[in-house]
Order: sequence, then C-alpha cells, then structure tokens
Amino acid sequence: MKIDRLLSIIIYLLNRKTVTARELAEKFEVSVRTIQRDIDSLTMAGIPIYAEQGAGGGYGILEHYRLSKQLMSTDDFYFITTALRGLCSAYDHKGISQALEKVSAIHTDEIQGTYRKNDFYIDFTAFQNSNSIRDNFKVIDQALKSSKLIEFEYITSGHNHTTRQVEPLTIAFKWYAWYLLAYCRKRSDFRIFKIGRMRNINVLKECFEPKNIQPEDFFSHDKRDNSDGIIHLKAEIHKSIRIDMEEIYPETIFTKKTDSTYLMEVTLPRNNNTLLGTMMCFGNRVKVIEPVDLRDMILDTVEEVKNAYR
Repeated sequence: MKIDRLLSIIIYLLNRKTVTARELAEKFEVSVRTIQRDIDSLTMAGIPIYAEQGAGGGYGILEHYRLSKQLMSTDDFYFITTALRGLCSAYDHKGISQALEKVSAIHTDEIQGTYRKNDFYIDFTAFQNSNSIRDNFKVIDQALKSSKLIEFEYITSGHNHTTRQVEPLTIAFKWYAWYLLAYCRKRSDFRIFKIGRMRNINVLKECFEPKNIQPEDFFSHDKRDNSDGIIHLKAEIHKSIRIDMEEIYPETIFTKKTDSTYLMEVTLPRNNNTLLGTMMCFGNRVKVIEPVDLRDMILDTVEEVKNAYR
C-alpha cells in the first residue's frame, strides 16, 4: 500500500544523511518516477525533505525532524534494536529489517551517551548453517502469511528421505538451530522439522485454518518423544562433568542423587549422531537411562569399537 511505503520512506531517510531516488526505488521495488511522486506527497504533507544536487546528493530530512519517542525509554530502544539487529544476522526477513529501521529512527543522540554501540551484542550468523536456510525462510514465511500448505522433502537424523505436507505454524530458534513447528498431514499431529534439513519446499494452493497451539507448550520439557522432532534425555552423570553438560545443554534439569552423581533431564532435538557422540565422549562418567534406543546405540557402538581394536 502507498501509505505504508510513504512511512517506510520517512523511516529510511531518517536513518541516513542523503539517499538517491534510484536507491529508494530499488529498496521499495518501484520506479524512480514513483519515488519522485512519493517525495512530492511527503513534502506536501509537511515532512521537511530537501534535495541535494550533484555527486553524493540525494534526498534527506532536516536534522531537527524526529518521530515521537514518548512510549519507550532509552533502554527500551537500545535493547530492541540490539535484538532486532541480531535477528537480522540470521533471518533475512524484510519485515524485521523494516522494524529495525523504524525503531532506529526514533533514536536521538542521547542513546549514544548512555550506551556504547557494542555494549551488548547478539550474532546468530554461526547458526545459519547455509544459504539454503535463508531461502527456506522466505518460502515458509510466504506460506505462514497466506495460511497455505507447504510440501517438502525432509532428511531425518537417520538420513532417511521423506516427503511431507504440513500446515506451517511457527518458525522457532531452539537448541542452537532453526525449526519449523507444523501440523503434519501424514502423521495427523504436530511435528517439528529442522529447517536446514528441508529441501525443495513448495507452497501449495490449499489454504488451512491455523491450529490453536502455543509454541512454548510444544517445546516444553514435558513434551516427550516423537519420531520427527524431539526426545527426552535422562542420564546419570558424574559431578565432574556437570558444568560441561550445562554448557552443552543449557536447559538441563539436574537432581542430586549422591555426593558424586546427578540425574540430568533435558528435552532435545532428535539427532542421534550428535547425541551419541556427546554421550560417548564422556566415557563412564555418563550413563544414559532414556531413551532406550540411545542406550542400545551406545552399547552397539562400544562393541564395534572393541572389535576394531582386537
């Protein structure tokens, strides 16, 4: 809508000294002529936009012009922009970048006197995994906005390939990775899918009525095993590796059993290879109780290692 574009142009200009008409046209995916008409409309509405001619010129807004910041404090602005900037590092979403532009535009110089630019820093780039995740985000976001089914190929932790049709509900960052919470038509139940394992995502024509579910309930510790997504790990560990386990699995619940042992419980994504390697690297200082299939995998792997050294 034109009114949304006009507001976005104001925000964009507020965050920069000058911007050319061509840059604005590319940013908002319209023609240069349309941008010129928009600038005329804003000027007639009383927005103090000026134009500089020649090299390095462009459109700008007089420095005294600022949006109201009465609803939020300097602290609010700082932490909101920091969080949005961190999210932008991993999630290439137009709406997030526009929100960052709008909030940043309300800042005044006083925030620089309260916080240095890098007092608090968030960077999710280590969790992007590949460019394919960014592409998957765009397709999933399109389906979320239009409440349409998506179909995709999925690679399970056991390296099996399956095709699913799902009703996308929520994109979530959990357990150091990005996941899609969706209602799976094949399983007739809610499932989570690691976005990095989704391939050839297609938005279908069929629409759906979004299911009423809270993501925090689905990802809670009380949610037990399901074959597509998460498992509940229960293990007895030696006190010497408690700190290590807390660093690897921050949401772990520890219960002291003896002076030297703890019971650890945590809900995790189903990734047998990673989990198996983590459990085995601690040797006899960890004993898996649940799930049973992980216990069996550890025992089988120990036998295979023993046989390899005979």
